[in-house]
Amino acid sequence: MKSRRGYGVQRQGTTRLVVEVGREARGRWTVGRFERVDDSQDPSPALARAMSRDPGGIAWLLDDTEARTSVLGLPPLKGRALERAVAGLIARGEGGTPDSWAIGCQLLGPRPGGQAGGDARLHDVFVMYATRTIVDAQIAAATAWGTPPGIMLPAHLALDLLYRRHGPEHGEHEAWNLVFIGREASYLCISTREHLLLTRRLPQDLSHGADPAEYLGRLATEVERSIFFARQTERSPHVERIIVCGDHAIAPRLVERLQQQGLAPSLHWELESLFVWGANAPAPDDLPVAAAALLACEGVPLNLLARRSGHALSAASRRRALVGAGAVGLAAVPLLLVGGLMTARIQGQYLDKARDRLAEAQARAGQAEAAYRAQRVLMAREERIVDYTAARPDLESVLRRVAILAPSSVVFKSLRMQEPETGQLRLQIEGESVAGTGTAAQSGFVEFLEALRASDFATLRGEPRTMHIKPVDNQHGSERTVFSLELGLKPAVAAQEG
Repeated sequence: MKSRRGYGVQRQGTTRLVVEVGREARGRWTVGRFERVDDSQDPSPALARAMSRDPGGIAWLLDDTEARTSVLGLPPLKGRALERAVAGLIARGEGGTPDSWAIGCQLLGPRPGGQAGGDARLHDVFVMYATRTIVDAQIAAATAWGTPPGIMLPAHLALDLLYRRHGPEHGEHEAWNLVFIGREASYLCISTREHLLLTRRLPQDLSHGADPAEYLGRLATEVERSIFFARQTERSPHVERIIVCGDHAIAPRLVERLQQQGLAPSLHWELESLFVWGANAPAPDDLPVAAAALLACEGVPLNLLARRSGHALSAASRRRALVGAGAVGLAAVPLLLVGGLMTARIQGQYLDKARDRLAEAQARAGQAEAAYRAQRVLMAREERIVDYTAARPDLESVLRRVAILAPSSVVFKSLRMQEPETGQLRLQIEGESVAGTGTAAQSGFVEFLEALRASDFATLRGEPRTMHIKPVDNQHGSERTVFSLELGLKPAVAAQEG
């Protein structure tokens, strides 16, 4: 069962830490309230009211030594039958009676028949259990606050569940070692994809920071021992990753130390980066409480607050309660009818307003469609202009190249540009070639004609229309060749200089 807000509570010395976590729209988690309450005091009225609104979203944490976990092989039972069978096995192994233990269990799946001592008819059941005395004491403390919890689990299991859902590289490894470094308590959890395998308490820094190298060596040794011990268990998992979280002063240095020993690839998980803390400044030991509050929002598969057997009321009391409930129901019928009429009227008004909003939206959509069509027409015209101009030759470049091809004896009299229906531009040239002799004048014209035929920007259309040789009326006795010709310009000719 998911909710938008969750609360985590844990006893820390003579105080209890309460952390409120809310889910944001972008998938981030925001820490709202962050309060420490003395054991002899009640929570603030604002905190008590906030927690009382959703008691199912309150997770109370036990210390890592107050609850234990195990994996049992049982027939495929369900519900109360599974809980009774687990309670009997725990009582037989740990002592006491089944009622002296609070348990939470999760049916995993068939046990592989090939494993040592395995039986294909049995199913693996992951069990979390603690003494009823510890659980009742926590419930009594919560009841004194007026906020009975809905979830109770140990801190190490909260971190294991959080890593399975939001940790780095979660789901990529068959087995891993999650190491938590705190100021008051440090521990590790070796887990597989199916369940938490074992939990081990880690030593504290007895030198209080005076000899960090010695402390790091002890931690690395304990991590190595735990991996070796896990290899000797029935499932013999191969730890593929070591994830270290908690104290920022120790965790990165421990990762470096583990990398040097070459046990397994290690990384530092900044657990606090999952949350937006605001003005709150969490200590390393506060991180499991925030993790529990997040899990309270998302829901957990395991809970020490198991269902109580039997009925709280006697048979006569239950009959009286049913009769009273029937009387209340009959009295509520008229109220429900009036409420139904009011609801129908309100819904009718809402539908009328919705129709008006729909008509307005349709009108705006029609305007937007007309604007879109006009824009499409303008864009089509622009594309047509671009295509048309791109195919037309550069007239300035054409005239410059014609002038370059003409010998010095050739003189232009007129240049006319025409564009017939075919769309191909035509250039009509009238000119003359002036020289001292008729042969030289005619030679300059022929040279110009051959240069035009060899050009790549125009084609000579037929033969020259006019070619007349006549003398020049001056004292030098020169002669000239008068000519007229027509060129067809090729499309998209790039201008070339010289």
